[in-house]
Amino acid sequence: MEYLIVIFILSAVIQLYFLLTYFLKLSNYTGMEKSTDKKKNLSILIVFKDELENLKNNLPYLLSQKDVDFELVLINDHSKDGSLEWLKSLNHPLIRIYSLEREKGKKRGLELALTKASFENLLLTDADCKPNSNRWASKMSYLISESKSIILGYSRFYKESGFLNLIQRYENFLNGIQYLSFALKGKAYMGTGRNIAYTMSLRRRINLHESYFKLKSGDDDLLVNAIQDKKLFEISIDRDTHTVSKATTKWKHYYYQKRRHMEAGLKYKFQDKFRLAVFGLSQLLFNICFVILLVLNLNTNLILSIFVIKLVIQLTVYNKLSTKLNEGGIWFWVWILEPLYLCLISIIGISIWLKKVDRWK
Repeated sequence: MEYLIVIFILSAVIQLYFLLTYFLKLSNYTGMEKSTDKKKNLSILIVFKDELENLKNNLPYLLSQKDVDFELVLINDHSKDGSLEWLKSLNHPLIRIYSLEREKGKKRGLELALTKASFENLLLTDADCKPNSNRWASKMSYLISESKSIILGYSRFYKESGFLNLIQRYENFLNGIQYLSFALKGKAYMGTGRNIAYTMSLRRRINLHESYFKLKSGDDDLLVNAIQDKKLFEISIDRDTHTVSKATTKWKHYYYQKRRHMEAGLKYKFQDKFRLAVFGLSQLLFNICFVILLVLNLNTNLILSIFVIKLVIQLTVYNKLSTKLNEGGIWFWVWILEPLYLCLISIIGISIWLKKVDRWK
């Protein structure tokens, strides 16, 4: 059983490498100064489908953005809940509404939005997202410059009761610190369509394969993954630039949502998949070996010492990160959420090979 101890130690070392090399740098990141004090023109793009209540709730916050000249380009993907009619009834000067006709899906909606946007600078979010402040749009756009043409923001979930909400907030936090810290290290691999800004010129230079449009998810991360020059990326963890939305309240919806995201991840570049796989596998093996070694009562003092050292460092870094990302006490529950989440995504991952997902909502 000595090989289990070797695997346990090696997986701990790998996790500490990521914690101290990537996540610690993000936890100490103070942010980049805005590129200019001059107001920028900005097109805020949203594709929606049956989002009447979310639009009613969040549109006032989107329209109240300050210190930026903007338009709100809304693309309707065959809604049937009256959201299109309600938007038209507003007759707001900043709102421009268009509808997909024969084509369907969020990716096709974004393609249409790009043809209708009036400005070079673009900011993307979803109808169910609320900006964390009225400086969200201005601060995200301020970071766009000649050298930084794509800005990755952070989007969190509302804190609500229930285990499903807790596991989604943990997952979102973990994904967030991964893609933000990797981008900070010049290895950007994804972003979130709930909060991302880039220039029209950059988007036009990216030639996406037709298979991109066949996937029901990945409109944000696959676009980021396709960008070769990683020096073009900047991140924003300023709380004013966050967005917040409701996590799903149904396990069935979470299951399908997670499957779609994992399917999109299969299209990442090899080096990105490898890096993520190494980190995820190290977490899985660490927890499995820890339980087996404790049950077998092998080198218990050594095993517990390594476990505690890794956990203390992890909680210390995650505590700083959760404060920066306004995620409250999510860091404290990592010791129990990590193994539960690993079991959950392993089961969902296996299901990808058994059944296809054919919807984005």
